[in-house]
Amino acid sequence: MLHALSFVDDPTRVLRAARFESRYSFAMDSPTEGLARRAVGLDMLGEVSGTRLREELLGILEEESPADALTRLARLDALALLLPPGSDADVALAAVTATDAVLASEQRPCAALRPPGRRTALLVALSTGATPAAAERWVRHLHISREQASHVLQAALRGPAVATALRSRAVMRDSRLYRLLEPLSPEVLVNLWSLGDITARDRIERHCSELARVRPAVSGADLIALGASPSPDFSAILAR
Repeated sequence: MLHALSFVDDPTRVLRAARFESRYSFAMDSPTEGLARRAVGLDMLGEVSGTRLREELLGILEEESPADALTRLARLDALALLLPPGSDADVALAAVTATDAVLASEQRPCAALRPPGRRTALLVALSTGATPAAAERWVRHLHISREQASHVLQAALRGPAVATALRSRAVMRDSRLYRLLEPLSPEVLVNLWSLGDITARDRIERHCSELARVRPAVSGADLIALGASPSPDFSAILAR
């Protein structure tokens, strides 16, 4: 740092310090790290607006190895400010590491579907384990875009139950697998795959490569031809 009040003047420098350490293989010297820890301990980052925290977080997620910078922030006791309330930092870091590895793989799962956005998929990973209420508070506080927030909230609302069902050793009909996974975005699916066991991964792959392509031969026009009047019931009938 250039002067002792650098982190006081702009606490987000703590976040950039971790990011640049990772990017350039640098390391803060002892006085700088000590002042960074002091700023975190005095909750200087807690005074920063959610919008500014979001920009710094998205910058970290754009790095080649975002988990490195996030791990460094965890060691500085600063990571909790970037996570949904009540989140487990170890769980979030493991999810980001696993998801980023899958996204970088040449054999990315669900390649037949729309490619997942990397930043959005990593935001979903970072929110792993968050309750729906905590995830909603998080996206509101950080002013995360509506499109990105929709994936985070979808994962919080549906992810845990879907993950449990995918791990089940019981036989699962294709129709049930389709109903479980069809509403989920590629960003949520890649997270479920990265954190799933072999059974879950096989089921996700089956859905992406085969079931997601299936379209029923029966349409609303066929129901009308049978004498049915268009209504909300059509959706339930066609789903069956």
